[in-house]
Amino acid sequence: MSNFNKVVVFNQAIGNEAGDKQNIDWDLLTREADMIQSEVDELRKAIKNKDANGVRDALCDIHVFAYGTHHKMGYNADADMNIVIDALYSRFCMIPEDLQATIEHHKQRGVDSVTIHGKYPFAYIKSAGDYPDAPTGKFLKSVNYCEPEFNE
Repeated sequence: MSNFNKVVVFNQAIGNEAGDKQNIDWDLLTREADMIQSEVDELRKAIKNKDANGVRDALCDIHVFAYGTHHKMGYNADADMNIVIDALYSRFCMIPEDLQATIEHHKQRGVDSVTIHGKYPFAYIKSAGDYPDAPTGKFLKSVNYCEPEFNE
């Protein structure tokens, strides 16, 4: 059972049924966002205090609230994460031709100095100079990058 499904079971056990995708309760989502922000604040406090257990707890609580929010909207967080992760991986250059096309693409955008990192299928480039939209060290997306598309 995935972590999302475990959070769904927890939510159902306390009376939080799946939301209706066609009739999202935006006020409820606002309260959920407030809870996530509270956990982010706890995360920052734990980091400031160099409290590894506090960081771990806060990160997990953020996941729980985020998964719960997906559930309360009526969406499957596992399916959404797969879409987002696929898009994330599309930032890499899988073959040499992708890498060369990506370098050329960014060169045409004015970023003519890059460094190459990783190994195929996870090769990527970073800006090697300070450019308006690409400061030194910025990860530059592959020409094959695809934004996440949620079809539902």
